[in-house]
Amino acid sequence: VREATVAGTIPGMLAGLVAVGSDLRFLPFGGGMGGATLLLEGMTLAGA
Repeated sequence: VREATVAGTIPGMLAGLVAVGSDLRFLPFGGGMGGATLLLEGMTLAGA
């Protein structure tokens, strides 16, 4: 897959949140920006 598009709204994503992974990682920009893997249901995904 070269490109992927996820379609949905923030409230829809939060409502479809099933699980949060334990793989929290922070970006190396010197700030506090990071994230973990999320399992969401009911999202539209398209790819090429």
